[in-house]
Amino acid sequence: MKMEKLSNFVQTNKKSIHKLLNRMWYTVVYTRKQLLKTNYKVGKMECAKSGYTLIGEKWRRMWYPYPAFRWEYGEIGCTLDGLFVTFYFEGKTLNEKFIEALINDFGEQIVIYGGKEFLTDFWNPKRGITPKSQEIINNIKKSKEKIIQIDLTFEPWDDIIDRLASTLIISIDTVLKFAFNNKIKLITLE
Repeated sequence: MKMEKLSNFVQTNKKSIHKLLNRMWYTVVYTRKQLLKTNYKVGKMECAKSGYTLIGEKWRRMWYPYPAFRWEYGEIGCTLDGLFVTFYFEGKTLNEKFIEALINDFGEQIVIYGGKEFLTDFWNPKRGITPKSQEIINNIKKSKEKIIQIDLTFEPWDDIIDRLASTLIISIDTVLKFAFNNKIKLITLE
């Protein structure tokens, strides 16, 4: 997009862009406050950098900051894709039953990808990557990734923020229950 067109776009849509950015930040701040009321360890709010957003079927680098905070097993934040929670798992402890349970419960909202090779998706329905659970486990083993990241993303644009925060916290509880029941090891952040 040429700068003149971009300038016109911003001027025409400034109010909507402003509302979107404020909603992104407020959603994360509110979610953090709700998590502070639980037993989870929560870090401070940050202007996170070096993120990626899915445009079409390609991951695109975000050179701009987005609201996020660390929590004991990963990160919670909001990008143009939506409100997300990232879990860090020890790759060799993942199993088919655990992956199957996550996919059955969260389907389109889940992305499974590498820790080092974070642009390598093992499961991402928005990119058409939807192998069976056993194939996901085999691909993870072949990749030699030690840490596997699993994201759940919820689009907050039309939802009420307190309901969205509740959904995220319930989802965290669900994933952790699946993990503990299947003896899946989470990577704890200090």
